[in-house]
Amino acid sequence: MSDNLAHTYHMPTGFIKSKPYNYLKIAKWKPGTKTDTGLPLLESPIPLTCVVPGSAYRTYKDNDKNDLTFEVRDDGSESFDAIKEQSYIFAGGDQFVIQSVSKNVDLVSTATVTASQRVNADFKRLRNPTTFLDGDMDDGKSDEVFTPIEDLFDWFFAPYQEGEGDLLFQPVLEGYFPARGYNRPSNIDGDQLLTLVKQTWPGTIIYGFGNYIIFQGYAEQRSDEYGELKNVREVETGMRFDQLKDTKDVQIDSDINPVINAIKVKAATYDPNPKTVDKDGNVEEEELNVIKEKPYFPNCLITSDHSIKKWGLRVADEVLEGFTSLRAATAAAREKMQTDPTISIKATINHPGKLEECPIPGHVYTFGVSSESKVYHVKVVGFTWYPNNPGKGTQLVLSNADPSLKAVLHKRFTHDLELSPTVTAFKNHLKDDTDGSDDFSDVPEINSDDQLDRPDDDGNGGEDSKHRHDKDKQKKKATKADGKAHLPISDKAGTRAHFSKFGGLTVNFKNRSVNIRATDDEHLKSLAKGDWTEQDTSDVNDEGPDEWRHLAMGYFGGEEGTFVSTGKRSRQYYMQSDWYLGQNTFTNYGLWATTAPSITLRAGVEDSDYYQETDQNEDGEFHHTGYPGTLKLKWHKYKDGGQWINTQEEKQPGKLAGLNIGQMRVNQSPSPTDGYRPGDILCKRIAYKTDYHFSRLSMKENISKLDPKKALDTIDKTGLWEYNYKQDGEKQASIIINDVDSSNKFKTPKAFVSDNGNGGERKDSVQIAYNSASIQELHRQLKIEQKKNKNQGKKIDELTKLVKELQKQLTKS
Repeated sequence: MSDNLAHTYHMPTGFIKSKPYNYLKIAKWKPGTKTDTGLPLLESPIPLTCVVPGSAYRTYKDNDKNDLTFEVRDDGSESFDAIKEQSYIFAGGDQFVIQSVSKNVDLVSTATVTASQRVNADFKRLRNPTTFLDGDMDDGKSDEVFTPIEDLFDWFFAPYQEGEGDLLFQPVLEGYFPARGYNRPSNIDGDQLLTLVKQTWPGTIIYGFGNYIIFQGYAEQRSDEYGELKNVREVETGMRFDQLKDTKDVQIDSDINPVINAIKVKAATYDPNPKTVDKDGNVEEEELNVIKEKPYFPNCLITSDHSIKKWGLRVADEVLEGFTSLRAATAAAREKMQTDPTISIKATINHPGKLEECPIPGHVYTFGVSSESKVYHVKVVGFTWYPNNPGKGTQLVLSNADPSLKAVLHKRFTHDLELSPTVTAFKNHLKDDTDGSDDFSDVPEINSDDQLDRPDDDGNGGEDSKHRHDKDKQKKKATKADGKAHLPISDKAGTRAHFSKFGGLTVNFKNRSVNIRATDDEHLKSLAKGDWTEQDTSDVNDEGPDEWRHLAMGYFGGEEGTFVSTGKRSRQYYMQSDWYLGQNTFTNYGLWATTAPSITLRAGVEDSDYYQETDQNEDGEFHHTGYPGTLKLKWHKYKDGGQWINTQEEKQPGKLAGLNIGQMRVNQSPSPTDGYRPGDILCKRIAYKTDYHFSRLSMKENISKLDPKKALDTIDKTGLWEYNYKQDGEKQASIIINDVDSSNKFKTPKAFVSDNGNGGERKDSVQIAYNSASIQELHRQLKIEQKKNKNQGKKIDELTKLVKELQKQLTKS
């Protein structure tokens, strides 16, 4: 398909956030369209002055409703006259189209107006009258196609590239949509396209904003074997609603009925004996009776063992069909599962006198129910929001589940067979006597918990299939070379991979990965001869992990031009890729993972630290005590003969590496009780074995003594406060750094705040030093006072003695 639209399908996330509805505007509909701006032919927008104050509210429900409703009163303005069907309402950067007007014509004319978001209102009017063809080689005769979603969009939106006013829509993809099979679309409208997308890629949320139609799908992988698929729209807000504090009219529904943890899967079939077809599309008469369809893989039951252990076996009524790749079918079955009971919470957010922000679908909140001592982790799937009425609150619908499509199309795909009228008529009279029968009485169970990825199904068996075959009706065989291979080497078609005489290995990005693998003699001989062919069902693991192992793999996902980094150099020189080296993984988004218990960095390794090949006996034969080119690691032996290694020992090659890094950042928000801000480095524990301390003289300059009087004066003027964090009731006490306004009402000295470019952080070491110096100063002053008191005591004793002498003299006299 053409890629002239593909670059528009991926846009930065977050641009769909609604702005405050400070006012509404209306543009009156006029017949005709306007193609230069992409908007309908409208009169100039004017303020909607006739709106009854506080009456506007917006209603949203995933994949269903996105309406703006308000009341108007006849104020004699031009805006009241513009209240008609198809007029546009502009609110918060979004566009709504008036669908209905309910008028009350009493003494004062009033009306209730309902306007639907532009996509909800008019996308259904789009129609592509042609039949979808997957490239120039597709003749359109088969019933199904296997393509990425981008190819489907290229075809459907092609008639509207130039724009026809209200029919100009911009599709946006967020998430991962693997190639899947679906019934070939022909002459379909916008609603039928959306239904096709939701059936083929379950869990897709379709959301309109302006003329953007956003398709939000699942992430490429589940986070772990027990984790559920996560739609990319889900954003952890870190916010919590409490039943008694923030909400009212709370209703919580828990339902186990939607739980599905097992789905029957039946593969698509193909004809292993392609027929001879004449120019009129008819099969030769003698070949009609040899139709024998074979499935790409046996019938099976895809399960979630983790869910079954908790809730028991719950099998879906429908059968999932039409896949040629078992791994793709497993991923698709998992998408249609609901492995835990659904939780639905309806509540009104109650902050009297406060205008609530417009909720964002998919945002995840923690919801606490004090009366039950329970906490739920749920996302926004619907809401009713009053943008200008603080007395109404916001009604939220929260859930732990995405909208799912229970009805699965029951279809059987037959591959590589020209479906001429003669063949079709004959097949309709045949009994279902294929290897792909409907018998599920004794089928293998496949646990989907073990598969985290969502691979493509290209309609050709998938990379995991032993029945893979090409579309020219030839059985799959490795390309057989005419003679010895010499550089440069390429595949026969010259479009998959190439190894140049200069050592450059180039692969087509459609391969998705480049692999260095190890296998046995038998399979290497088959590869060399070019006759590594598909095996029969007795060896279902052929060409699978039981036949070879990865040594190294670079995975680049097939998304040409998609990068995690925003740096220009990475965009220019490097493609997004993850690398797997032995048991270590280096990802393009900065993850370094290993199966070892810890990671040790050693530097200063020399050539002599590697085993060398040497001709020790001068007999022309090289000898070595270890494998050449490998490190001379020092291993320890257990008494039972096993080995273990301490990678931190000094006798290991090189030495423990120093780590020089720049400023470090953390993307996730820390817990508020930690006292840190986003961007700080958080660590539960730092352990070290050296005596290295930052108090060493060698690390310092510009040294001067801290004035104790200055320290005491600073401490005396410092404000100390009690408080608790917003999400934690535990009492805390410390200084407070004011990052809200420029006042110094909390009396926090500048000496105690670091200027780190992140709003300032508390300098505990400085505060400790000032406290210590203040104690020293107070101790000095106390000694002075004590000395004064002692001198005063001596003078009192002398005066007392003098008084007594005077008294004696007076007595004598």
